Amino acid sequence: MQGDTKVVDVMTHDVQSSSILRRLAKPAIRYPFLFMMLGLAAALIISNLLAGNFGKIGQDSDDLLRFMQIRDYLRGQSWFDTDQTRMGLTAAGTDMHWSRLPDIPIILLTHFFDIFTTQDKALTIAISIWPPLLGLIFFAAIMLGARQIKFEGNRKYLLVITAFLAAFFVLNNFRFEAGAIDHHNLQFVFMTLAMVWAMDRQIRASRFLLSGLATATCLAIGPEVYLFAAVVCGFVALNWAVKGAAANRAAQGFGIGLSVGLGAMFLATTPPADYGVIYCDALSLITVTAAGFGGLGLALTAKMSGSYGGSQSLIRRFAALIVLGVICLTALSFQAPQCLANPLDSLPAEVTDLWLGNVEEASPIYKLKPDGFAFASMVMGPALLAVALIFYSAAKRDKTGGTWETLWSSDILILLLLLTAIALSVLQVRFAPFTYIFALLILARWIAQLYESGLKTDGSNLKYIFGLALSIPMIWAVPGLLMSSDPEDAGAASNGVTTSANCDSDDVLAALNKAPKGLVVASSNMTGSILIHTDHSAVSGNYHRNWQGISTEIKISTSAPEQALGLMRMHKIDYFLYCLSPDLPLYSEYNSGGLLAEIGGGNIPNFLKPISDPALENGDVILFKIIRE
Repeated sequence: MQGDTKVVDVMTHDVQSSSILRRLAKPAIRYPFLFMMLGLAAALIISNLLAGNFGKIGQDSDDLLRFMQIRDYLRGQSWFDTDQTRMGLTAAGTDMHWSRLPDIPIILLTHFFDIFTTQDKALTIAISIWPPLLGLIFFAAIMLGARQIKFEGNRKYLLVITAFLAAFFVLNNFRFEAGAIDHHNLQFVFMTLAMVWAMDRQIRASRFLLSGLATATCLAIGPEVYLFAAVVCGFVALNWAVKGAAANRAAQGFGIGLSVGLGAMFLATTPPADYGVIYCDALSLITVTAAGFGGLGLALTAKMSGSYGGSQSLIRRFAALIVLGVICLTALSFQAPQCLANPLDSLPAEVTDLWLGNVEEASPIYKLKPDGFAFASMVMGPALLAVALIFYSAAKRDKTGGTWETLWSSDILILLLLLTAIALSVLQVRFAPFTYIFALLILARWIAQLYESGLKTDGSNLKYIFGLALSIPMIWAVPGLLMSSDPEDAGAASNGVTTSANCDSDDVLAALNKAPKGLVVASSNMTGSILIHTDHSAVSGNYHRNWQGISTEIKISTSAPEQALGLMRMHKIDYFLYCLSPDLPLYSEYNSGGLLAEIGGGNIPNFLKPISDPALENGDVILFKIIRE
């Protein structure tokens, strides 16, 4: 508190400074958090209006299928049924196993707005409101973290800087744009809440209970964050091992929140017939079992902490955790050893090479082209800086005589999450946003320290601008852009990375709607639009559970025309939609004599009858009726 008073005194006498940061941090401003939330809400509304996002579905293929899943439920599909019957090769369609949890807020908003308008319009309003609202919730979660992270200075400065960086992230991440309704933004929010509640400085059992519930929610939504959830669980367990009795109730709260929360969500979203079925890529018995052994095991171990007394208590607590870990791993290995492997490893070679290898979010960060260096430096720069700052802060505390117990802090949790996010981002681009989410509080603390240091030494408050610049990802992209100016990359972009035709434009969809309902072979990227805007069924979609449909679409497109006809006859396919898209050069290179390459070269087989306007998308899109007789 004395440090806070000294800083306020310095600020009072620094009449030459007119920093916005000082003005925002003044105690005279009432309800500053409310003003920040309102300001961010206004910015989100304006940015989405300018971009024309309201009333539209996000362009990510997952957004489109999430919309279908919600609309199918509103039109009578069972709560437990997430099958897409119009996607795939059979009447049963594709069994998606997507969690219903991300659907709940949109369904509730839809039911509220359909009091005043039609259900379709209500759904449109709901998908426009929910993602920006999640952006505000994420902002609030990060601000909660700014109140919990270890900081010796005036926390008001830290709060203001955190607000700036968090607002910047929300406004520049497309997952918080209107229409972006897939589950990734929800994972951002609950993973952040799991982290900040586990950082509680008072080690309150209620906050750790909430952290356990947030972690359980992340696990129930999707498997992408399993490693992050494991880090949070590991930190809570180690926190109990290091702090002992002070963290007993917190460990119990987290364990109960994790196990009971995940069990409740399993019962709420899993049909009774599937209770005993194992799914490695969705919430199933294996996930609930692991959470049960881990969560309840931790709670029971902490409850029995009276047995770990004496001079060897720290060692005994660690030993108890090792035993618990072995039990959980053994249960997982015996129950579902296949879940210890990557489910994508079993995909056929053509699906891996021509589909998965070209799904950007599943690509390694070092394989992105063009401008791969720019993206990599933009992602890794702030994250590695935050890692360095954590180690620097620990080294400073160690020099002042820190012990293991005093050096242990919430920085350990952030460090472990950061290192995990960095490693995962190297393997798959989809994890890149998590690097900044976990780095944000560390960067904000550093900037606040620079600001206060400047005030205390010479009354200047400009030093923090340097730190602020290095905390903006776009700044780190500049050197990467200079390294990315490769003529070969530019040529690759012009030859196939960009799409020369709008494959799912209104005119293309209108042409499809004129044709009688049938089964369509088209690029997997078009499936969402076909399902939403037409009555047709589609063979393939950008979802690994539809790998058989993807494999068939690839084989048809790359096989010699007569072989392609045989496949289309076998699967009773009615239409082939040709579009000058990124698939064309990719498939043509795979087989220059394949069906797609032949059509692109002007050699149209006689079993394909064009039924669309020849001028459709300047002739770059052709809808063919397949003559199967």
